[in-house]
Amino acid sequence: MECYEIIFHVIDSLIAVIALILVIFGWIIPAKKNESLEQLKWEKDYIDLQISELYGPLSACLHNGQVIRCKVFKQLGRHYVFAEGESISDLPVHEQIIWKHYVKNYKLKYLRDAVLIVQQNYHLIDEKDDYNLYEAFIKYTLIWDFTDNQYNNGIRNNYNFQYETNYPYEFEEQINATLEFLKEKKRLLIKKLDSKNV
Repeated sequence: MECYEIIFHVIDSLIAVIALILVIFGWIIPAKKNESLEQLKWEKDYIDLQISELYGPLSACLHNGQVIRCKVFKQLGRHYVFAEGESISDLPVHEQIIWKHYVKNYKLKYLRDAVLIVQQNYHLIDEKDDYNLYEAFIKYTLIWDFTDNQYNNGIRNNYNFQYETNYPYEFEEQINATLEFLKEKKRLLIKKLDSKNV
């Protein structure tokens, strides 16, 4: 082989290798970009699901219960129902009627609705949430509902339209904080997606 043929063969081989490298990079880079874009879309869709199926409805349900509870406090003229050591029988008759009406028609309904939302969407609970608060809320609701149901069916128990443990307000705070966190995370993801689509 002559020297010129060897040089042309080497140049031809180099051009082929460079073309192959360009094809590979031309395929890998867009594929990685697509993969990244798909990951962002999946993450946004999952957050949408968390907000629309769990945190949004749960926050609204708890908020509605809180609005009604505040109205009851206003009707009673104070920010509590029972003073330390008091029971339903210690309240004036008209306050007993207000409280029983609230418990029967609103409190237990909102609690049951909230538990149902949690139970149907337990798989959507954000990983940073404290699962113990969910369990405390569910336990609070189920036991109150159980003793109220017994009372309504003539089964003797110590139920007097109040519960022996305090409402887990930390649960409500966690739900609202996580909802705000997810909304902000979604906003940032949308911003990222918009910039990648340009």
